Amino acid sequence: MGKNKKEKPELTLENLNRAIRTYQQLVFLQNMKILQSVAKQENFLDPEIICNQSDSSVIKNA
Repeated sequence: MGKNKKEKPELTLENLNRAIRTYQQLVFLQNMKILQSVAKQENFLDPEIICNQSDSSVIKNA
């Protein structure tokens, strides 16, 4: 059979949790970009404050 299939990683709880954390990080980065854009447009929030507070919450949840 000439088809080469890419092997999927073994389905384990550890692999599942790793994949979930990866997707959570990607969503977090997208949300931060949105928050920074809104803060900049509205001129009432400092985007760096949002980043600093969010970074510390990510560290707590890691």
